[in-house]
Amino acid sequence: IIRLDAIAYLWKQVGTDCIHRPEAHEVVKLFRDVIDAVAPHVLLLTETNVPHAENIRYFGEDDEAHLVYQFSLPPLLLDAMLSGDAVPLVNWLSELAPSKPGTAFLNFTASHDGVGVRPLEGLVSRERMNQLVDRVKKLGGKVSSRRQPDGTEAPYELNISYFSAMDEPGGKGSEFHIRRFLTAQGLMLSLRGMPAIYFHSLFGTPNDLRGAAQSGMPRRINRRKLQRDELEAVLNEANSVPAKVFAGYRRLLSARVKQAAFHPDASQEVWRIDNPCLVAFLRTSLDHKQKILVLANVSPKEQLLDISQFSELRFDRDLLSERMCESARRILVKPYELLWLNAI
Repeated sequence: IIRLDAIAYLWKQVGTDCIHRPEAHEVVKLFRDVIDAVAPHVLLLTETNVPHAENIRYFGEDDEAHLVYQFSLPPLLLDAMLSGDAVPLVNWLSELAPSKPGTAFLNFTASHDGVGVRPLEGLVSRERMNQLVDRVKKLGGKVSSRRQPDGTEAPYELNISYFSAMDEPGGKGSEFHIRRFLTAQGLMLSLRGMPAIYFHSLFGTPNDLRGAAQSGMPRRINRRKLQRDELEAVLNEANSVPAKVFAGYRRLLSARVKQAAFHPDASQEVWRIDNPCLVAFLRTSLDHKQKILVLANVSPKEQLLDISQFSELRFDRDLLSERMCESARRILVKPYELLWLNAI
C-alpha cells in the first residue's frame, strides 16, 4: 500500500482555501496511472481527515485511490461507547453507501495522530460534540483546535490513546474498560472494508502524558516508544492490562480470518433496532454460504434482542466464544459484549 498523506492540502493557490483543489486530484490520478502501469498489485491510499462526503471524492471515477480512510468511524465509535447511545453510529452505517468494486474503506479506530472530529460534522449535534470533547479532557486527553473562517476556534482533533478514551475518569483498566475497548475494536474489524490496526491498540497502551508534556506536542500522547524487553515483560504478566488486551485482540483476529462473510466486499445489512444500546448488522459472504450477525451492546446493562422482528434466520453459536445460543430467536447481550452469531 502507498499512502498519500494529507493529500487534500497538496496544491496551494492564492485566493482559495487550498484544500481539495482539482490539481490535487490530478496528482492522485497520476500516482494511480503509474501504479497501474508498473505495480498493479499495489494499492493507493489517501489520507484526508475531512467530512465523509469530501473524503470519498478521492475514489474519483475509479481512477484515483483504491482505499480511503474511514475517518468518521473512530469518533462515532468513541461517542457510542462513551455515551451508551449508538443511534448516530447506526444512522451513519445505515446511510453509508458501499464503495465500488475494486475500492474499499480502510476501517480503523486509532492512528499515530489523534481522533479527528471534523468527520462528525452533520452526524452529531454541537452539544453532543462538546460532551465528547469534555469527556476526553476528563480522561487526560488534549484537544487540538482549528481556526474557522470567522476567526473562532473549533475542535479539530482529540489527542488521546484510544484505549484511555474508553476508560472512566479515575479508572485504571477495569474489566468493563477492557471489554468496552475490545468491543469497539471488534466492531471495526467486522465492518465492510479493510481493517487497519494501530500498533498500540494491540496492547491497550494508555496515554503517554509525559511524552506529550516533554515534547509540547499533543499527538505524542498516543506515540509512546515501547522497548521490546519492556513490552515482553508486561505481556508475560497474565493479569496485566496489556496482556489481557493482547489476548482479547488475538481471539478477535483468530476468529475473523476464518470467516468468509468478513471479506472486504461481502455485503452488509444494518438493522435499525428500537434500542439505542445495540448495534446490529448482517454480513453475507460473496457466495452467500455464510451469514454472520454482528451484535454489540454499547451500554453497561444487559440488553435483549428479539431477532424475529428483523429476520427469519436462526443462529446456532457465537463465533468468538463458541458459546451455543440458548435461543435461536431471542439473544441476551451482556454489558459491552460483542457477538458474531453464525446463521444456520
